[in-house]
Amino acid sequence: MNAFAARQEIFHMSLERFCRHTYGGDSDLHRACTYALQGGGKRVRPLLVTLSNQACGGNPDHAILPALAVELVHTYSLVHDDLPTLDNDTLRRGRATVHVQFSESTALLTGDALLSDAFSLFDPDLGQALGYPSDLSSTQYLAMSLELARAIGGGGMVLGQFEDIACTGGDEGTFDTLLDMHRKKTGKLMAAACVLGGISANASVHQLTMLRTFGENLGIWFQLQDDALDGTPENGKTPHKDLEQGKLTLQRLGGATQAQQILQQHETQVRAAAAQLDPLGHGIQQLVELLAQRRR
Repeated sequence: MNAFAARQEIFHMSLERFCRHTYGGDSDLHRACTYALQGGGKRVRPLLVTLSNQACGGNPDHAILPALAVELVHTYSLVHDDLPTLDNDTLRRGRATVHVQFSESTALLTGDALLSDAFSLFDPDLGQALGYPSDLSSTQYLAMSLELARAIGGGGMVLGQFEDIACTGGDEGTFDTLLDMHRKKTGKLMAAACVLGGISANASVHQLTMLRTFGENLGIWFQLQDDALDGTPENGKTPHKDLEQGKLTLQRLGGATQAQQILQQHETQVRAAAAQLDPLGHGIQQLVELLAQRRR
């Protein structure tokens, strides 16, 4: 992500400021929230917010709060995914998962706190307190809040996670089932990230539709990549965990050759959509290019 080093540095400074403001108390809960958020990672979703804002001609400062909100939601989902009752993983981003570093109950409540606090970031007063004043309207804040809520609830990310668990260890499943699951589990939140960036730039309805479609397709492709990277030691997670658990993946359904063909088809679609949104190649296209080269 070197092409976005400056953006990532700004985001990390914003995240540090938010953690000090919100999780500065002397409790394991606050320490766990900060630990989870500062675990590194590619920060793809906040980048999507800022790059979508840029593609729609927005003010980059207006993208900071929604970018933080999306990252809090994403981090909450990872903390809960890693719990023993779900994926039961001990490694995340190359570090001990939150329930290993602290406790299972602390991890559960950490996820709850991160999810709840994400929506506090649509409050202009909090933006003012963090040093990011904004002239976005109350209608824009409400639209961003609703977009994120709908993307991650019982018809979006959480449903995709539920379907992932339901398919684990079984012999059933089709390519259509897999792709729809990935669309909900990963695509919905990435689409929301793109749309939030557009809303923060006062984008048109047509632009928001394009951003949502691009984000969903990007999420499917991204998750298919994750399936393919399951066995690589660089991915920061327990190697071959998906295979051992019997997760529904391209590899389980069709083998390496067919998996690579489907992965390539989705990459082609994502690249075409990125070129429409970012014809000069100054942002979204660069991100897609970097993601195509990722090994974790």
